[in-house]
Amino acid sequence: MGGCRQADYSWVQQQEGKSILDLEYLNDTLGIRVQDIRLVNLGEDQYKIDVYLFPDDPAQFNEKQRFYLHLFPGEHENDEFLAVGTLDFRVEKDAHIYSRTFTTARHEFDSLRYGLINADGRRVFSLKVDTLAINTN
Repeated sequence: MGGCRQADYSWVQQQEGKSILDLEYLNDTLGIRVQDIRLVNLGEDQYKIDVYLFPDDPAQFNEKQRFYLHLFPGEHENDEFLAVGTLDFRVEKDAHIYSRTFTTARHEFDSLRYGLINADGRRVFSLKVDTLAINTN
């Protein structure tokens, strides 16, 4: 990334839940790395999602931003999707972690769209990942 600072990302793989992101997202212009998105099954159709963001400049990213995640059960964007927006924010080591607990009876999704929204409600970036199958169990 843009800065000289080398963060340790290995601890993220040891966090609870399973990874639903098959590759990290780097953006040198914004100075960010989305290292992982982890889904934790809390039981009884309750889940928690954690987005692990590593910013070059931590002061630019905080609780005022939010991630949105659209989980698609089919391959097409016009399919009905589950929308999850993060509400909680915490910092662990070098990571800014955006999370949300939610309920769904659906257990399989074919694609994911996610992005970051700034404090004014505008999209900072948006990505669609078509190459993964997400099973919440």
